[in-house]
Amino acid sequence: MIPHGQHHLNVHTLGFLVAVLAATHVWSAPETPPPNLLKNASFEVSQAGRDGVDIPANWTVSATWYAKPRDSGVSAATTDRTVTFAGEGAVRITGKGNRGLVHQTVRKGFTPGDTVELRTRVKVEKLDRGLAWLRAEFKKGSEILGAMTAHSRVQRTGTSPWLELTTRKVVPEETTLIQVFLCTSEPNRGTVWFDNASLVVTKQATRAEATATVKAPTPQPPRKPAPPKQTFNGLVSLGAFQEDDTPAWRSGQWGRTPMATPNTVTFSQDDMDRYGRITVGTARTFVHRRWPDTGDWTALCFRARRVSGSGMVSILLNVSNGGHFQYGLRGLTKEWRDYQIPISAFLHDRNRKPLAAPRLVSTIRIFAHNTTVVDVGELRLAVPSRIDLRDAYTDTDSNVFEPGQPVQITCDLINGHAKPTRGTLTWALRNYRGTMVAEGVKACPLPGEASETMAFDLPELGVGYYSCDVSLRAGTETSSRTAGIVVAPTRPKGAPTRPFVGFSAFGHIPDLAVRLSMHRLEIPMNYFWREPEAAGRDERTRKLLDLCSDNGMTPIGFFIIHPMHDRLSREALVKSERVEGKWHYNTEVIEEYIETVAAQFKDDIRNWSVAGEANLFAGQLEDGANSYIEASLASIRGIRRAVPNAHVHGLGMSGSDPYQGWVFAKNAWKTLGPHLDGIYSDNYPSGWLIKEGLRAATPESYLAAHLADILEHMGPGKTVGIEEAGYQLDPSVPVSHPLARLQAEYAARVALIAAAIPRCDEYHWYTLAKRSVESPWGLCLAAGRHRNPSPGLATYATVARMLWDATGPVPVPLHRQIKSTVYARKEGAMAVLWSTANDPISFAFDGLHEAEIIDADGAPMAVEEGHVFLSGSPIYVVLPKLGPKRLVATLSAARFSLPPVKMAFVLDRVDSVKLLTTSQTPDQAVSGKIELGGRLDGQALPVLPPKPLNVLPENTVAVRLGLPAMAIVNNRMLELDAQFVTDSGIRAAATRRFDLWPTKRLTTPPTIDANLAEFAALPPIVLDKAENVIPPDAVSMHKLWQGPDDLSARVWTAWDDQHMYVAANITDAVHRQDSTGGSIWRNDMLHIGFDMLNDTLDIEFSGKGGHDGRNDFEMGLALTKNGPEVHEWTSGAEKARGKHPTARLAVVRDGTHTRYELAIPWQELGNAIPRAGHIFGFGFVVMNSNDGETARYWLQFTPGICGGKDPSQYADFVLVE
Repeated sequence: MIPHGQHHLNVHTLGFLVAVLAATHVWSAPETPPPNLLKNASFEVSQAGRDGVDIPANWTVSATWYAKPRDSGVSAATTDRTVTFAGEGAVRITGKGNRGLVHQTVRKGFTPGDTVELRTRVKVEKLDRGLAWLRAEFKKGSEILGAMTAHSRVQRTGTSPWLELTTRKVVPEETTLIQVFLCTSEPNRGTVWFDNASLVVTKQATRAEATATVKAPTPQPPRKPAPPKQTFNGLVSLGAFQEDDTPAWRSGQWGRTPMATPNTVTFSQDDMDRYGRITVGTARTFVHRRWPDTGDWTALCFRARRVSGSGMVSILLNVSNGGHFQYGLRGLTKEWRDYQIPISAFLHDRNRKPLAAPRLVSTIRIFAHNTTVVDVGELRLAVPSRIDLRDAYTDTDSNVFEPGQPVQITCDLINGHAKPTRGTLTWALRNYRGTMVAEGVKACPLPGEASETMAFDLPELGVGYYSCDVSLRAGTETSSRTAGIVVAPTRPKGAPTRPFVGFSAFGHIPDLAVRLSMHRLEIPMNYFWREPEAAGRDERTRKLLDLCSDNGMTPIGFFIIHPMHDRLSREALVKSERVEGKWHYNTEVIEEYIETVAAQFKDDIRNWSVAGEANLFAGQLEDGANSYIEASLASIRGIRRAVPNAHVHGLGMSGSDPYQGWVFAKNAWKTLGPHLDGIYSDNYPSGWLIKEGLRAATPESYLAAHLADILEHMGPGKTVGIEEAGYQLDPSVPVSHPLARLQAEYAARVALIAAAIPRCDEYHWYTLAKRSVESPWGLCLAAGRHRNPSPGLATYATVARMLWDATGPVPVPLHRQIKSTVYARKEGAMAVLWSTANDPISFAFDGLHEAEIIDADGAPMAVEEGHVFLSGSPIYVVLPKLGPKRLVATLSAARFSLPPVKMAFVLDRVDSVKLLTTSQTPDQAVSGKIELGGRLDGQALPVLPPKPLNVLPENTVAVRLGLPAMAIVNNRMLELDAQFVTDSGIRAAATRRFDLWPTKRLTTPPTIDANLAEFAALPPIVLDKAENVIPPDAVSMHKLWQGPDDLSARVWTAWDDQHMYVAANITDAVHRQDSTGGSIWRNDMLHIGFDMLNDTLDIEFSGKGGHDGRNDFEMGLALTKNGPEVHEWTSGAEKARGKHPTARLAVVRDGTHTRYELAIPWQELGNAIPRAGHIFGFGFVVMNSNDGETARYWLQFTPGICGGKDPSQYADFVLVE
């Protein structure tokens, strides 16, 4: 009790108590919650959308860049008044085979350094793919500085309760806006609701603390001035609008956006500079042109203004195999404005990631969201501060010249430094065989921050292929480029006797076909390429037909019945009403359209093809392959009504595995065969393996046998036409690299193998040259604004010229490693010769000195001391006075000298290698010494002392040679080189690369339950890149593979004394396995192969491909409707056993992951005895089928499983402790 008179507290005491209570939180005023920076965060307020449905106010519910698949649009996002977490509204996103989002941009209420928290409630129902995502992106303009995300749990069936998603992050420096997304991550057919979203600041960057006394403000250091705005040099002109380049610009649209009139580009000029006026007459369409530069760059610089219209205008860059990157031109007014767009400001149109490096850009697009007219000035690139030889080229298209025509190399030089300097330009010219032809040196002044051009003349060049290596050096900096040059002979007069070799006008450079003596020209009849309408006069087609008529080329009309946006009209290909997300062919429209077009050109075109890569895209059709067959039949009827005597190829099959494609074709041929004159085959399996670190499958090992199988199945009177897409041409290989010549050899040999088959009546390359940047389809690679021909362009052109008047091919069997075919010619005969041996073969016959010999590149070839050398490059031996029968007889008596021995490696132990040496001399033993050297991860191994060896005639001797100690902890590369030197000094060599992987011992046997915890500490094999996807066009053309989230793999191997173990975690957005038994390869599964002694020899040594029938095993692992299943196709020396009798397999599907765990007893693997140091061959592929159709692509660890059986191409696995 307080005494009377003492209950009044003085003001000082009261202030003290309040301060104490506040400090100790015993008492405080109610805290005000931080404001929600999102508007209409509970979705209570709605507005009418385009279709009259309610959509949430303040939220954007569409974004074309987020559409996946691209032409599917985004999922409908609407206001829901019945399903809510709280209040009277939520936003509902309903998937129909696509994905969707709502998003809102916040520009106020935060500062950099604040901690912000993003929350929402989410409810998920039957989301068959992907997850519900909550995401915020922190941006400076369009540049993403950071992001934060949260996502729902997997809910494939049923409905989840309302869940809370939350994430927080410190706002990055320089952030000017936060963009909030509520979305579904993958195309789906489920429903997602979001409600009660919030974005709040939970902690400010700085806060003044409460104190009892007021202190004087602390002096602050002077604020540093803001860094100057980055400027870019803009040294490289792209040529756009610098002069009247309007023909290079084309009108375009996404998917099937209707266009009333084409968009246009006109050229103009003002007092400042030249510019282009771009008129976009239809919303959401664009103009585009080829990107004319492939070097490094840091920013895109130009000026722009709006003349009329409204809405966003964007610059989009199409990056090879990387999608589209875009930048919106903010602040576009009627006044000129300068734009300098850093490379990092271009954002991916789907995942919004910035373009971080100057990847190969194929196209530049100027896209308008509404109808508008804009002016754009000259486009220029800013480049890094360094010395750069930007390009080396000629002024002749594709660097194709006539004999004696002057050749001048022009070099674009860049000095990105501020200071001037002096440089030295050196060049070296070599022919197809690598022999030096000429070289030179020039001094060149380089002004600071400037571009210069310098040129030099080459000596007069004869027919053949040449590569000119050019190098710029200034101080310690160097930069190099290589220009390929083709000197082609004059085109023969008249028409070819047997029109066989050609190329497709897809490349838009048809006059190149004339200069390279092509026989045929394939003319695509794409609906949207025709002008001005489907049945109208097509000026482009007429020009191509005139080109054929004037130059003796046979035209082929090609109707592509493919569900791509420019192949068929909107009426001919419509979205299915019966099967959601699929396409439906209107066969009546197709038949009428094709009949109209065929009738238009009936006097010009007799040969027609009807095809599309059906085995790859059939899954997009409502009735799968049956839909394609019906469309093919309609097309054939249309052609035959218009052109009764037409020769029609059809069906079409694609991909790098001819066997898989042929399985599809056989079934379709049953229906289509009676209506077709032949089959049209995209027959390009295996050749693209010609690149560093891989051994190419030789075309001799598969092509002739494969074509024979096709012709036998089709029956008498039918023919086959081949399209070669050129996947063996790796665009990353410089044209002067030895691998480029290996690719050129392949390009010639595949055509010559096909030409030797009488019922193979056409062979053409998909594109000789591409106007876009480097692509694996062209024999002529784009380089900057110019095309750079690879050696393959010369070898393919030589095939065309040498077969111009050649008929009646007759194979001449000489030796397994010598390929020989004789042709009749108008005057005399010709032999085509090459060898598949690793070493050149000396070859001679009576009368050789009288022959004209042409090298693979078309250059004349000399006879040296009465013989020529055969290698993988075909040569043509022409004898005008000798008939074909006499030439066959003469060749049959030819004299040739093989290397004394051939050698092969068998690496079955880590401490030694077995070297097999086979004598190739039929009548005497070979004596000499073996020398062995090599490299491990590029480091030289000690050279072993020579070892004496004697090999009896046509016998094989195995010698085991020791290897230095090698610790195989992770993946390592071993290269071995062996030389056999005879007592007389003749040498033979063999080289082999081994891809070594560790297989570690498990101390405790794992539980086979697909948990995979026992493998977590082991190094995995990871397949998650585009280069792992086969066929390559599943990525580049068909967009079947969408990235690692769509399909990727992590695989482990392990062992103990009882079992071999294989485990895998496969990320697969959609799991589909509708088959059992031997058909499981058609759908999702893991396909593995073992060569337990690692002793399968390649076809070059053994003379045969496939399994060696002793210790090779091949099996598939699948989660079928009957549960996990192991099916064995190959079982060592025994007959394949089908369902594996003793292997234990567990497979679990968890969300988007499928986990496999396999244990195989050692006695089931050829009674192999496990011991540390043993090496076995192992390979695998991951098959993928999203729609129940036959798998259209797969992930490949090694060749040898899909695309032809060859265990010699498996990787090499070492059992380690």
